[in-house]
Amino acid sequence: MIYSIPNIKSFVSRPTVVYQNVKLSESTSSLVHELDSENLYKGLHEVYPEATLVDLFEWVDFFSSHNVLFDKAALASSYSFFWSESTESLYQQSLIWHGSFKLWCKNKKAHVNDLRPLCLLDQFNSKDKNIIFDFINHFDSLRLSLSDGKKILELFVDIIGSNPVEYSKLGEELIELKLSSEQILRKLHKIKYPVSSKKDEKKQTFVKNTAWPQNTKVNFLRQGDQAGFELSVFVHQSEYKEKYLKVLKESLDKIDHYLVNQNSEPKA
Repeated sequence: MIYSIPNIKSFVSRPTVVYQNVKLSESTSSLVHELDSENLYKGLHEVYPEATLVDLFEWVDFFSSHNVLFDKAALASSYSFFWSESTESLYQQSLIWHGSFKLWCKNKKAHVNDLRPLCLLDQFNSKDKNIIFDFINHFDSLRLSLSDGKKILELFVDIIGSNPVEYSKLGEELIELKLSSEQILRKLHKIKYPVSSKKDEKKQTFVKNTAWPQNTKVNFLRQGDQAGFELSVFVHQSEYKEKYLKVLKESLDKIDHYLVNQNSEPKA
């Protein structure tokens, strides 16, 4: 019996490529190209020049379930992946990932490092794992970028790992609220870092309630572990250089005054 690899590619004139009774490609041509073990990875690469991490996992699962002789590390290496302990951990998990999460991973071309927080799930019980899996199943429908998805995944796994009972419904709540990726990140950050989140809110209020000089724009930004103010001035006439410098200094003085006052407040 001949089996076909998942998501098999079809061609018109090229021969059908077969390896150990597994079709790696399909063709309307009557020609058949039988690969031996030495040419498996080269032949596979000719049919599928590119592959995502999830493609790799699906092929490993397919070959394993059909007793096809192959080497995981060699297969991964042929697509510039490294089969590490983390890769193996993610592969084992991928066997029960929802299809929509796999689709998100494929579309975003996620690598092991992007999904590394999921390796921690090896230490979770099945109930807590399902909390994670149920939430990440919505990554595609939430239209998360790879960067935001990576940050959200890290925070969410951390929060569930620290207190799965209290936050068992957190994923459902985030989905029901129909939040943007920025809002989800803010909410998760507030749970994970309540003290710094409170300080961030104060800084945002300061920016909003302060009367800034004309042609000046000030924003509060958080980038990972660092937070600060972004200051910009709209310049339209170069001869007014001194005026723009004065505006910048006035804005910086306001920020400096606020930060000095904040640092001098007694700690709770």
